[in-house]
Amino acid sequence: KLLKHGPSAKNMYETMLFKGNRVSTSAATVDRIIALEENGFNESKKLLTVEDYDLWLRLAKRGKFHFTRKVLGKYILFGENESGNTKLHADANFFVREKHIKSYSLQKNDFKSKKVKTFYSRIWTWKSISYLRMKEYKFSEEYILQALKYDYFNIKAWAVLILIYFKIKI
Repeated sequence: KLLKHGPSAKNMYETMLFKGNRVSTSAATVDRIIALEENGFNESKKLLTVEDYDLWLRLAKRGKFHFTRKVLGKYILFGENESGNTKLHADANFFVREKHIKSYSLQKNDFKSKKVKTFYSRIWTWKSISYLRMKEYKFSEEYILQALKYDYFNIKAWAVLILIYFKIKI
């Protein structure tokens, strides 16, 4: 399966924050000085599996990204790697996105806009779905209720709540 990353956007930081990672680490090049100025990859345990996404977000605040259509790398998924650990990845992804949305909201003085509330609802929904896939119904329900707290009209969250109620794994 061929994964396409990118495309570049006018405001790459907002695009990556609100729509997810757009950069393949195995096929990316970054000016060494700029990477060092951003302190490179944050290897905190809370960011395990998403160190790259955090770095791309920090770099996106600084400038533009350029993408090529050429295939520059391969990615292999298997159950034993850390990216295959659904719980670890879901928690880390949530952590990095929440960290950056707080920074974004502070910078924009925007804590209550529909855009920010919808974002929180989406990341709670995503986390709930990840836990639902592991049959962790209690946590999945807790997270989906958080999603609905931020956006009561989130249709996807309501659908997930029904799946949780009937204990249907997706």
